[in-house]
Amino acid sequence: MYSTFGHSAFRVVDSNSVTDIVYNYGTFNFDDDGFLLKFTRGKLLYYLSTEYFTDFKELYQQTNRGITEQVLNLSAAEK
Repeated sequence: MYSTFGHSAFRVVDSNSVTDIVYNYGTFNFDDDGFLLKFTRGKLLYYLSTEYFTDFKELYQQTNRGITEQVLNLSAAEK
């Protein structure tokens, strides 16, 4: 049920340090007491987690979930 509604994450590709990291804003603890009730009431605490994009993508492919990427057209100063 938790994957039905989706969430947001930022993928940051840094060509200077050669990193490709996902900052995931939809992370939560399945073992949280009262998980389902808190989730359905919108009271579940969410966390920011980070992982390499290759790992993030692999998990989504394994679980048959889609990823939509929107590229932000930022200037060098904004980056």
